Amino acid sequence: MTNIVACHHPLQEPPGFERGETRGGGLALDRLARAGCHVVLSGHLHHWTTGLGIDARTSRPIFQMQTGTALCARDRERLHGFAALQFGPNRLSVTRWIIDEPARRFVPEPAMDFAVQHGQWTPAR
Repeated sequence: MTNIVACHHPLQEPPGFERGETRGGGLALDRLARAGCHVVLSGHLHHWTTGLGIDARTSRPIFQMQTGTALCARDRERLHGFAALQFGPNRLSVTRWIIDEPARRFVPEPAMDFAVQHGQWTPAR
């Protein structure tokens, strides 16, 4: 079973944002990890970050994802879309579907794959 929390504000800001961390976000992440949460999904920033802080050298106990938006009319926003998450045993595959404005349809990007090893999310090999 995968435990998922969805919240509007990200509990941790991705690199490049200086809007101010969500008050209590770090503590919430620690408590969620201890409570058995696996995934935190959020929005608010209108910016995509998939697997925040997870790379070839760094693993995390909680997979965090901030999404763009599929329905925003703001001119400065880019990469409007949504994400499809597919869970398997100790695995997660994320496919972002981004709007092709001229064609007026969503187009999938290549999937990003992650795995859980010893309670830590890592990029899948």
